[in-house]
Amino acid sequence: MAELDFLAQIRETEKLAEDIIGQARDLARKRQEEARFAAAERMNAAREEAAAIKRDQLANAETEAADLIAENNAQSRNEAENLSARLANRLETAAAAVKERIVDFDAHR
Repeated sequence: MAELDFLAQIRETEKLAEDIIGQARDLARKRQEEARFAAAERMNAAREEAAAIKRDQLANAETEAADLIAENNAQSRNEAENLSARLANRLETAAAAVKERIVDFDAHR
């Protein structure tokens, strides 16, 4: 009888151990799933933050590019105006020189 009680106690202890192991496995699966969910949430938040940073950087780059283009256009206009003024001055100087030669030529005729 003592042997049967001992065997029953061993079986009961084994069942208790199996139950504890089963609970531990369930808890581990639950914690693993929670960790996966938390990691996925963090990844999504990081992606959203990265996208926002990218949008901000792109907007800043576009603004800087527009400023540089405007500055370049203004500088180009100034250079074009200066070139036009120099060319007009050369044209006037050349016209005056031609006029003077014509006058000198007519005077020597």
